[in-house]
Amino acid sequence: VIRLRAFCTRRPSVNAHAIWSARLAWLTMLSMLLAVSAFFIFAACFAQARIDSGLTSDWLDLLSFNAAKYVPVESFLSTVKPLLGTAGEMLCELLSTELRINVGILALISAPLVYFGLGGKRPVPEEQAKAKAKEKARLEQRRRQRLTKMRAGSKLFPPPYPNGWYPICREEEVPKGEAIPASSCGQEFAVFRNEKGKIAVLHAFCPHLGTHLGHGGKVVKDAVVCPYHSWSFDAQGKCVDIPYCPKAPTERTNTKSYDVRVKAGMVFVWLHADGEPPFYELTVLDELEEKGMTFVNEVPVDDWHMHIMEPAQNAADPYHFNTTHQWLGANPGDKASLWLKHKCKSYMGTLGDDWPLEGGKVPASVVGINEAVSEAWLFGIIPLPSMFNSHYRAGALFQGVSVSILHIDTPMVGSVRVIFFISPESPFVQKMTVRVYATRWFPRWFARWFGRMGVMTANQDRPVWENKLAVAPRNVVAGDGPFAAYGQWLKQFYSPSSKAFGELSLEW
Repeated sequence: VIRLRAFCTRRPSVNAHAIWSARLAWLTMLSMLLAVSAFFIFAACFAQARIDSGLTSDWLDLLSFNAAKYVPVESFLSTVKPLLGTAGEMLCELLSTELRINVGILALISAPLVYFGLGGKRPVPEEQAKAKAKEKARLEQRRRQRLTKMRAGSKLFPPPYPNGWYPICREEEVPKGEAIPASSCGQEFAVFRNEKGKIAVLHAFCPHLGTHLGHGGKVVKDAVVCPYHSWSFDAQGKCVDIPYCPKAPTERTNTKSYDVRVKAGMVFVWLHADGEPPFYELTVLDELEEKGMTFVNEVPVDDWHMHIMEPAQNAADPYHFNTTHQWLGANPGDKASLWLKHKCKSYMGTLGDDWPLEGGKVPASVVGINEAVSEAWLFGIIPLPSMFNSHYRAGALFQGVSVSILHIDTPMVGSVRVIFFISPESPFVQKMTVRVYATRWFPRWFARWFGRMGVMTANQDRPVWENKLAVAPRNVVAGDGPFAAYGQWLKQFYSPSSKAFGELSLEW
């Protein structure tokens, strides 16, 4: 009640609708309390009138609450009289009569006491609350900067930008007729559609004077036109027109173009430190079309202050599922309604493992983990039958370090996929987009719930991922997961220039 009153009496400066809704709830509660008081006062008066008329009964006495009859007054008086002196004598005289302590009057008296929070913590003024929040945010920012500097200076993490496919924007965000800006791995891009609707990605800055093509660039036919001097570039980055120059454009007027893939509603570009062509494709996303899966929803998620390798490394760490993820969907360090014991097994393409989903061998660019629940306890105390754990197949897989898929398949209702698209904003800041897909007969409400659970499960790792240092070499013991094999799998995404490519953004 005290917290509700403090919330209701704040100035409506942030969310007026929520504040006035809470005020209405408070007024409703207070009105109900006063109505109950009025009812009991009326009932007590009626009962007293009946008693004065000579009609009495237990229920009438109870309704008017005869203290002398229902409370051990005599023993109470004998105790307090010698302690309180004159005041005790007055109290004894008062209580010795047939005083009827009316419940309604007690409620009426208690209403202002409840409202003013008698004995409770006073509400913090809004200005003080804002100042405290601002100071907390400032201290967290300083701590984050200190930790990032420590991580970068340790030289123990792999280079921050592995070679691979990176999501830079959603497909629906690219309009017709104009270019948009995008960024990833410390680089800037200009994204546009040609007349046929095909998406192309160019180096963002015009080779003429460095104008950003994604800010104000227009698409004419199949070329994006620089907003500054109207140089035009096609999807391959070739300069096709300089309107005021009498000579034809040459090779030095061209700009860089990127390999592009559009899958699962996202636009991907291929980034390689040495400029080499793609050595793998995003084959794990092909099943969306093959199985007829359709888009369900997108789950919001905050940025991650971590190295991009952290999520994929989970596939080599079966044991942490029984510590970090033992409570389904709980906040880090909290409990939830369902306790699980996991039984997990890792697989990697570089080890020649069998593909658990499609059959055959796992592609070299893929690492994953199969997850099964061996025990489930409701609230951690009530065991659930084994059939609860046996009618589905679940797990997680990664292709490269930028695409992660949580999958669940059931023979009864079909399949659902929660796909995490990771794009580095800086060496230790990752932007994440989470999209949910499901087969035709998979219940949409359950697919949305599974998407939320997927994000909440990932958030259970957040305190570790966002605050850890790398250990090289890893100090592993018997019983640990295949961390050494994961390290070998990760190396395929780096090339001789990766270190210099990554350190470019660490020089700050």
